[in-house]
Amino acid sequence: MEAWVVIVLLGVVILLYAFLLPKAAPRKMAGEEVLDTVEGTLQQFVEEMEQENREFAQMVAEMKREHERKTSTLLDRIEFLERRTAMLTEPPVQQTTNSALLASPPASAPQPVQAEAAERVSEQVTTGEQLARPAADTVRSRYKEIFGLYDNGKSIEYIAKKLGTNKGEVQLIIQLAKREEQADASK
Repeated sequence: MEAWVVIVLLGVVILLYAFLLPKAAPRKMAGEEVLDTVEGTLQQFVEEMEQENREFAQMVAEMKREHERKTSTLLDRIEFLERRTAMLTEPPVQQTTNSALLASPPASAPQPVQAEAAERVSEQVTTGEQLARPAADTVRSRYKEIFGLYDNGKSIEYIAKKLGTNKGEVQLIIQLAKREEQADASK
């Protein structure tokens, strides 16, 4: 046989063998594989972001509820302190009738605030009794430490921090002393 016939027969055998072999799944191109990988990663990222958003929304809702609770408590306390301030600025005769109104803080105030308020009300009653005492017992004489610092030019904030009291309380004491001095000067 000649060489070209052998080559043709060999080619025919290879073609038959190729048709008889089971066909393998078509292989994706490299670009499609990358696209599938990126798509899967993006899907996972979106799911994680949705979960984080749900958690964040829950956290914000909890913070909002906590803020509303604290605001309500503070508003109740402000109302109580405004009534107390009004009582302290009235003449001494009317203070005893108003002290019954301030004997209990708002019902929605938490227990520590109520205990503190009750203590301060008892101080107010004492303050009302002290106003009826002789003129020798003045606000300045009762709060020497506050007025010592105030007369030395210290700020109300500094005095409150130094003595561990409320800034409003220090301010109220100073205002009461000024009114007491004005009342003594007008007599």
